[in-house]
Amino acid sequence: MGNKRRVCFACLTSYNLFISYILSRTVYRNDYKILMLSDIHNLATYSRIIKYCNIWDEVFLIREDKKPREQRFIDIRQQLQRVNFTDLDILHYFTFASGSFGFILLDYIPNTTKIILTQDGVMTYYFKETFNYCRSKWSNIYNRDIDFNRTSEIWLFDKNLDANKLLKRPVRNIGITEYIKNSNLLNLFCIELNKIFNYNHKPLNYDVIFLEQQLSNLKVTKVQQEKYLFSLILNELKGYRVLVKMHTSSNKEKYNEYINVNCLKDNVPWEFVLLNELNSNRTALNSKIFMSYHSTALINTQIILRALNIPSKAIWMCDLLQNFIKKKVADEKFPELVERFKVLYKQDLYDVKSIDELRNTLKTFQ
Repeated sequence: MGNKRRVCFACLTSYNLFISYILSRTVYRNDYKILMLSDIHNLATYSRIIKYCNIWDEVFLIREDKKPREQRFIDIRQQLQRVNFTDLDILHYFTFASGSFGFILLDYIPNTTKIILTQDGVMTYYFKETFNYCRSKWSNIYNRDIDFNRTSEIWLFDKNLDANKLLKRPVRNIGITEYIKNSNLLNLFCIELNKIFNYNHKPLNYDVIFLEQQLSNLKVTKVQQEKYLFSLILNELKGYRVLVKMHTSSNKEKYNEYINVNCLKDNVPWEFVLLNELNSNRTALNSKIFMSYHSTALINTQIILRALNIPSKAIWMCDLLQNFIKKKVADEKFPELVERFKVLYKQDLYDVKSIDELRNTLKTFQ
């Protein structure tokens, strides 16, 4: 392979795959690339990549059958042993989600490999703290150590948001905002990713994009609590065209009773949908309202639109949610990340703590 580096991307989710694609098409375009997927979310995607895509030199699907935890780990180990990690130069690592191959992958990576913790959800911004928090809450699941010292670098959309204190490593920006300023490259991203995800983009001609999260699924709230709170929010959005970008693991049926709400339930990350909108319907993004309780997708939206000088309005409702359910929704490190976000992206960012504040904020938009 000459001077080509051997680079591996270990993906659990469609969002991980999205980031891996961006890096493969840019930073590593001339290198030898290995893609690892889990069948938890990516079985159909894997088939399409094998059939249509030549971006990666090797593609592996790790099957994570729903067996008892210990047996599942035995099966995963047997599959990882069949992957040639020898002479691997770089590993892009996203998650340690319990029960997944990412939880035990590092056991098979040579000590000489450069391991890069790569943009994922909130946990990337304070990785070791998140692991400690998970261990304190679910010690029976997070019952093994991770050698955090092996991490060489951290790559984020905006390194200024990095809140890692226990894992102090050089932090580098993923240049997604620079890449998509190139209209030809943006168009290529959309064409290839649409094929990979089997996604047919339709213009998002809505006033409000509600970036949904797994509240009741993760026991943050009860289903009826979540639906009632959404009803209160929706009541303040009368006259607005509302689209719910559903989480990939959510159930569309919970929105059936809301006749004036449309849902986008493709198994694709929101950031990828946003790229399609930038490519084919950019002017519609001007002054659009994005809403979320505490989704990283809202943070990423502001990073991307700000870099492209596209005006929008972001409504952050984490405190509204916490005040409504009367409990915290995240670990103690999360508020630090939020405060960094508020300071850096305060322009057109509205932090509302109650339905009354939401009502008053929406009035200022009219």
